[in-house]
Amino acid sequence: MKSIYAVLLFLLVTFTNAQHIDVILAEQDGVSLFTDLLAQWPDLVDSLNKGVHTVLVPTDAAINEAKSLMPEIFADNTSTRALVEYHILKDTHPSASFSNRSQLVSTLLNNTAFTNVTGGQRVELVRKDGQPTFLSAVKAESRISHGDVLYVGGVIHIIDAVLQIPVSVPSTITKAKLTDLVALLDKGNWLTPNSVAYNLTLYTPDLTILGPNNPQYGADFTGWNGLSQEQLDEIFLYHAVPRVIYTTDMKNNSQLPTRANKSITARDYDSATSSESAIFLDQGLLTGANYITSNGVLHILDRILDPSHAGATPISSDVDAAVGLEITQPKQGLTTAAVVGIVIGILAILVTAGLVLALRIRLNRKRQLGTAGNKVSGAISSSRYRQMPPDYQTAVQLPNTTPSRTSQHISIIAARANAPLPPRPRSVARSVASLRGAIWPSRPPQHSIIELDAKDAAYHVTVSEIDSSLSNGGELRPGTAGGGGGETRPIRTPPELDSVERMRRHSSGHSHVSITIQNHGDRPIKHIGFQAQY
Repeated sequence: MKSIYAVLLFLLVTFTNAQHIDVILAEQDGVSLFTDLLAQWPDLVDSLNKGVHTVLVPTDAAINEAKSLMPEIFADNTSTRALVEYHILKDTHPSASFSNRSQLVSTLLNNTAFTNVTGGQRVELVRKDGQPTFLSAVKAESRISHGDVLYVGGVIHIIDAVLQIPVSVPSTITKAKLTDLVALLDKGNWLTPNSVAYNLTLYTPDLTILGPNNPQYGADFTGWNGLSQEQLDEIFLYHAVPRVIYTTDMKNNSQLPTRANKSITARDYDSATSSESAIFLDQGLLTGANYITSNGVLHILDRILDPSHAGATPISSDVDAAVGLEITQPKQGLTTAAVVGIVIGILAILVTAGLVLALRIRLNRKRQLGTAGNKVSGAISSSRYRQMPPDYQTAVQLPNTTPSRTSQHISIIAARANAPLPPRPRSVARSVASLRGAIWPSRPPQHSIIELDAKDAAYHVTVSEIDSSLSNGGELRPGTAGGGGGETRPIRTPPELDSVERMRRHSSGHSHVSITIQNHGDRPIKHIGFQAQY
């Protein structure tokens, strides 16, 4: 791009008979002070007319302001010449070439009394707020008031402020008001004249310094307690790079050799919110870049780099924050008081639910017993009950009778009637069954009783219970509601029979139940069926 622009400039100068810089400056308004300064050194004027340069010309108002702020610069010719040389950039830099990414360009300032950088002191070019801007010492800004004025040797930009000649690293830190970095240097004993840091930053040419500046490194910082001075000096040397490295030189995964004989790894991450990328040096994020100093450059980090973990990878959450990605905050754990409150609440709910459940079960049982006690045993409707003993079918014997008989007697043999009951459900199963019965009371409870199915109302069914003392296996006589023949008791409901049978099975005697089905009249038996279940 620059070569193309140089060719076009040469053609423009050739065909338009462009004039020398002193002639062009004389035609411009409000720049006479700088024109007079430049005229003091004919060699500089000759170099500008023969070479390819970019000349930054401060306005008269800008020079007058600089004289009041920096009178020492204008006190002697040496300092004044250094200031003029710092305003002359190598190569052409039209305003259209400025971008959001910084450019560090060389100037004609090479006087070692003012700079100790190989190739000439630098000026940073960048577009800020949409305007081409020049950054000098301590990030001082100078903007173009009137730019792209062509002359025979290049281009002129008229600027609104005088560039400031870079100063030493300690002076730059002070003028930039990096107070946390100053406190950190003090804790490392690096502000004394005999310290390794003091001599290095003042007299070493082409030096890059990485300065951690974070409020956590203020007066309350104790991270270096117990370290020897030798260990502290190694930490400082790990933050010093023996060559000038600007951000434009920090490519992804590039290595920065340090004065501690260990290398720092630079990593470049594209930003999700801006055109500027996030640069990490080991685990430290670059928060301030390209502070031009008299002998190099100063970069600001958000943390101290650890030489014992040279080349450490940045923390992923720090990278996400730096490039503008949303970070999910970790959920805060529950406090002890909150946990205790939750446990108490759960226990209260369980106790309440248990009481309500027990009350409902009790009410359901009372309702079932009340309903069962009001039933009349004259007729037994069709029902189903489960849990029949395994030998119950063989325990029931039907006497050989002819169909013409009007009365049939069903006798339960005592020995087989007392067959072992099936095992009761385990406690968990019983609990589940009780819970199910309480929640869905519409389903009739399951009882271990004898079930009869009398499908014709012409049959009269009578159930009587014989005294348990008749355990000799003799003939069982049917009992009637008002008849004799053995001790009879009032007809019991199925749940009552079930409870009596259970109680008697655990006693020494036997329980006998006699069921008589009476056919009224001469109607033949159409259908008589029964199931015996326990």
